[in-house]
Amino acid sequence: MQCRVMSLICLTALCGGMLQAAEFSPYSRVLPPEAFDNPNLNGFDKSLPDFFISPEFPFILSPDEQTLTVTLGNTTSEKAQQLLDRIAAKNSNAVLIVRLTGLIEVTHKPLSLSDRTCLIFERGGHIVAAEDCIAKSLLLIRDCQFLSIKGIVDPRHAPGKSGPVLLDGGQHAQTAILIEQSGSVHLDYLSLTGFSGDGIVVRGCGPDNYQRPVTLTRSVVR
Repeated sequence: MQCRVMSLICLTALCGGMLQAAEFSPYSRVLPPEAFDNPNLNGFDKSLPDFFISPEFPFILSPDEQTLTVTLGNTTSEKAQQLLDRIAAKNSNAVLIVRLTGLIEVTHKPLSLSDRTCLIFERGGHIVAAEDCIAKSLLLIRDCQFLSIKGIVDPRHAPGKSGPVLLDGGQHAQTAILIEQSGSVHLDYLSLTGFSGDGIVVRGCGPDNYQRPVTLTRSVVR
């Protein structure tokens, strides 16, 4: 017992302020000591640092890689699909940046995204289910990689329920986003509402493809 007490006293003397921080902070096990000196409290509940850092670029793999920007306004998922398929077929090696500025209505088929696509919901951009929607999801990602879907406003900090809803099922669709056999997919700043099933469904590539994750950050389901 005496040896244990002496060991504890020595450890306290050596660690000093670090042990003191651990005593008063419930986050000391996950934060480095310098985080207590000048914390950047941007987390969801304003008590934790926001560990997520927004990427500055889409999935660019080489300096000479081509990027192609497409803007979608008010349209249907069928018309939007035809346009994106035509552009992707003519520019198979390019990173396609799709800026959604209007409303896309989904009825029969979801909007399907291809490899190396970055879908960005600009202000006024929404995807909604039509009243007679028979599509199981609004967005479909199947057999894809290097793909991202992102809003531009953090929905977690919107006051009350007044924040923008980017994907609205209106209780006419089961799922907002269905992801199947895909990897290296990132979802960020999304807000979902009105789905009869799960908002986002991920059916992975199996246990041997763990290095290609699907990530979801800073999003809400209302």
